[in-house]
Amino acid sequence: MKKPLRNCFQVLLILSLLAGFGASRAEASTVPAVQTANGNSATWRLIIGANQSATIGWSFSVGAVSVQLTALGIYDHNGDGIEDAHPVGIWTAAGALLAQATVPVGTAGTLVGSYRYVTVAPPLTLSAGQTYVVGAYFGPVIDRCDSACGDASLYSGLETYDPRITFLQSRQNQSIGGGGSLAFPDLNAGVTEGFFGPNFLLASPSADLSITKTDGVATATPGLTTTYTLTAANAGPDTATTASVTDTFPAACASVSYTSVAAGGATGNTVGPASGNLNDTALNLPVGASVTYTAICNIDLTATGTLTNTANITSAATDPNPSNNSATDTDTLIQLATLTIQLDAPGSAPTTFDFTTVGLTPTAFSLQHGQTQTFSNLIPGQSYVVNDQPPPPGWVLGEVLCSAPAPQCVTSSITLTPTAGQTVTGTFRFLRLGNAAEAIPVFSVWGLGALIGLFGLMLARLRRRV
Repeated sequence: MKKPLRNCFQVLLILSLLAGFGASRAEASTVPAVQTANGNSATWRLIIGANQSATIGWSFSVGAVSVQLTALGIYDHNGDGIEDAHPVGIWTAAGALLAQATVPVGTAGTLVGSYRYVTVAPPLTLSAGQTYVVGAYFGPVIDRCDSACGDASLYSGLETYDPRITFLQSRQNQSIGGGGSLAFPDLNAGVTEGFFGPNFLLASPSADLSITKTDGVATATPGLTTTYTLTAANAGPDTATTASVTDTFPAACASVSYTSVAAGGATGNTVGPASGNLNDTALNLPVGASVTYTAICNIDLTATGTLTNTANITSAATDPNPSNNSATDTDTLIQLATLTIQLDAPGSAPTTFDFTTVGLTPTAFSLQHGQTQTFSNLIPGQSYVVNDQPPPPGWVLGEVLCSAPAPQCVTSSITLTPTAGQTVTGTFRFLRLGNAAEAIPVFSVWGLGALIGLFGLMLARLRRRV
């Protein structure tokens, strides 16, 4: 007597056994159409009743890109082998059988996760946008089956489908008493999820991912910034899900901030502003999509040598051209300059002279005769100034010397615009007023004022004598 499988679903819920199990990925070249976990499983005798047979399965649609079916399989509850041989088939929505394979008794089928598979050769192309049905035949089991009650099927579990397909509904055909054969499951089985039951393997998605990285320059300067542009893209033919873009910035970057802009339907990127290393691990990149990152590196003032930075892109999809999955930008770090200020002010007792600076640290300092003040890590092309302050009473600025030529070093004070790696020495020479005649006629404002005052006193005395 024929009996719809859906009428037995209430019995199935009552008598089923809760089984927890995990599903592992297939080899790198294939992936299961569905991975199942934490579902309810029951033997065929408990699901259908004594001496009944049927084909059960599920229907699905293919997304925007065609896929390759490489194997058909059946659920192996404990992974210890199949009790009965099971023909498994795949049909068009209209019921045309496209391919079938029989999973043999025991462990001969290839175990991937919780399913045993038999290869379909050549692979079957499932066309984009089309609907298909997969089903497996379960033969009759006697009423008093003891330990041999038929292979189990899974239902009401946690299913994770390959993103290239979409589950539609559970399927069955009319169950019949006694033996039958594989047949198109043309009825809705009334189960929210599919019966697993049948499964199949798909060729792994293929996505030609690429990443580029540049800051547009060949040299960089410590103490300044350089701006990197990174572009991650997918040339297809499949969508890359959970793709990762990573960039561990070098220690020469004292700090990094970045933003990103998605295009072409890309999602999952960190828009920012964000700081630190780049680690986007949940990107979804459809074919033709991209994400462009802009990262600003503040170069450490003490960095030397080269600034080398590498970015990478990866995903679970097979990449036909992995050579463009990494990009490196290398800059030569410009050598910084050094300025040393020394004081020449000989006298019988040490005298302290004061100075101020612009663009340098410290902004003020004092020296005595023979002492020096050194400023390291001067950035080439920037201007720095050292000014003398009014000298102590009885002293006048005689001259300012600079080891760098004008206009690079202007010596009314010391105004320096250094070149890369340059070492410059500046000397402030002060004279006692009694020794003013020995001074070279390059004076500070304060020294010149003192001489004019002295000349005025001498002229007044001469007039009195006359």
